[in-house]
Amino acid sequence: MEQLYYENLLQKNNSGSEESEKMWDQRAAHFYEAQKNDRSTFTREVVDVLKRRGMLEKAEILDIGGGSGRYALPLSKEAKHVTLTDISTNMLTLAKEHAEQNGVKNISFEKLVWEKANLADLKWEKKFDVTFASMCPAIRTPEGLYKMADASKGYCVINQYIHNTDSLSRFLREKAELPQGYNPHNDREAVQSIFNLLWLKGYDVELHYLRSKDRYILSREDIEVQYAFVLESIREDRGLDTSRLLSQYAERDGYHITEESVLAMIMWKVSA
Repeated sequence: MEQLYYENLLQKNNSGSEESEKMWDQRAAHFYEAQKNDRSTFTREVVDVLKRRGMLEKAEILDIGGGSGRYALPLSKEAKHVTLTDISTNMLTLAKEHAEQNGVKNISFEKLVWEKANLADLKWEKKFDVTFASMCPAIRTPEGLYKMADASKGYCVINQYIHNTDSLSRFLREKAELPQGYNPHNDREAVQSIFNLLWLKGYDVELHYLRSKDRYILSREDIEVQYAFVLESIREDRGLDTSRLLSQYAERDGYHITEESVLAMIMWKVSA
């Protein structure tokens, strides 16, 4: 009964693989541009945590739902090889271009639906030293979560934001009267469900938190890229002029943003 409760909690906001593939193909370009302009230090910090724990040296890593390579590229600098999977063809194309531009040779790319992947057919059972997933919808099902351990002969790592808020998003949502729907970057229940499901499976689960509070100034061009999804919602759902709203927030030298974030790293060892 307890396991069923947490399995339902884990997947209650899962939209399904078919819808996800279409969505990420459509959003890939915007997502990649936002990634390139991301000021967060979390990517470097995550890699540093894994490196300090000795997880990366000579490691074969599986990056599940790795998108356009946010983590795969920095991981490849420390590991023997990284296999990046994603459901989106457009994301994988961007990841390949990103790797080529940086001269990275030790990454391979696989398009697949992780929850439905047959590890035996792929010859991935207990193949990888580390299976890794960051903010990945594919592990938000019991099948997707448990399969991480099936593919690992060493460690599993999941990144999940439990808190992320910034001053401009709050301003826009308040002015546009947008409802505060599900936000995958403010999902404490995801960590709660993953931790407890793994605990019930007998794993010694470790949580490590990364925290940041940043202040920075963005240009209008930066805003259009990094807030594309929010601005699109305001235009389509509320029919409002986003240029007018943004002008109300802007100061003479640009858009002053205050952002607070907490990222949870969920780690567990598969083999002794």
